[in-house]
Amino acid sequence: MLILLSDDLKSNPEETMVRVFEFLGVNSTFRSPSWYEKRHEGLSPRFWVLNKVIASMPSPVIDALNMSMAKIVKYKYAKKVIERLAYKRGYPPMEDDIRNML
Repeated sequence: MLILLSDDLKSNPEETMVRVFEFLGVNSTFRSPSWYEKRHEGLSPRFWVLNKVIASMPSPVIDALNMSMAKIVKYKYAKKVIERLAYKRGYPPMEDDIRNML
């Protein structure tokens, strides 16, 4: 069994993929420029308290807030505005003791 951390894939994709290829017993000399492209970057809450308050709201309240926001800003931009205000790109770095435990 091969266990990998997404942090390793992000910080050193080439070395991580070589480990995967060697584990699978396939050609480990293959390289791809796409390993270095950022895709589907996650979001983490910018304000933990606000995130908890929003998460605890009943869905009809959240739906009403979304509709209000959509009236102010065009619907296709509403999600982007909310994401920019409430979230930041990426996740906090993993602590060394947790990394070592894994």
